[in-house]
Amino acid sequence: MSVDFPQEIITAAIHTGDVFLQNFEGIYHPKFFIVTGITRNRLTVCSIFINSRIHPSLYNKPILLNAQVPLKKSDNTFLAHDSFANCSHTLIMEMSAIASGIANGTCKVIGRLNENDLATVRRTIVDTGLLSGEEESLFFWDIVR
Repeated sequence: MSVDFPQEIITAAIHTGDVFLQNFEGIYHPKFFIVTGITRNRLTVCSIFINSRIHPSLYNKPILLNAQVPLKKSDNTFLAHDSFANCSHTLIMEMSAIASGIANGTCKVIGRLNENDLATVRRTIVDTGLLSGEEESLFFWDIVR
């Protein structure tokens, strides 16, 4: 189902903590993703995937394993079951691509992450040290010192 709003209005309505569902190249099913950071000019977002379980390959990689944030279904009504926010792998996306996907129906608005979970996810992304200093300043300018 497509949406009949100008892209500028859709873009203005996208906020940190919003959760979307979309197909991604190389992944065999649609994935939930969370907008975790937005640049000040609102052109680019930093996002992460939500996974149903922790991939077994991460159990012998402590840095990546510690970057998996549990998300409870009881706190996030859009979830079908308890899940994990994978803070070890960020996606840099153009805001216009999300807005286009919403407009043409290929990206669906699912809900909003619980505020406490969002704060934990954002802090975990920064604390992993996997982002460059420039990326931290661009997307997490409000929490990076």
